[in-house]
Amino acid sequence: MTPNNDSICFALGMKDSNLILMDYFYAFINLAKGTCKKLQPDIRKCRIYEFKLRNQLITCQNCHHRRLVMFGYSTVQTIFTTDDASHPVFLRIHKQRLRCKDCRRTFMAQSNVVRKYCHIANKVRAKAIMSF
Repeated sequence: MTPNNDSICFALGMKDSNLILMDYFYAFINLAKGTCKKLQPDIRKCRIYEFKLRNQLITCQNCHHRRLVMFGYSTVQTIFTTDDASHPVFLRIHKQRLRCKDCRRTFMAQSNVVRKYCHIANKVRAKAIMSF
């Protein structure tokens, strides 16, 4: 049984119509931090939600032509906070890239979940700022 995209986004508290749920699964991830050789591994079972972020651009932001082609994906994996803290949650977002055929500039899809060149979710950033 596959979950509905809207129900998963509602459960995670995300309001972005450009995010499309591709898959979700559990994986064991080492959450240990630091570079010390004596550091004990902290392997935990984590939930991973995999999304595709569509780009809604119609014209080039630089030269305003309509000759845009898909130019691959950039993958971002970020930790995400939820109300249910039984397992750490990771979002793996495949951001669609477009390229203008005239000026050859590339553009990446943007979302309100994660900033353009950032690997920290906005919800996690807000909680960190509130804790200070």
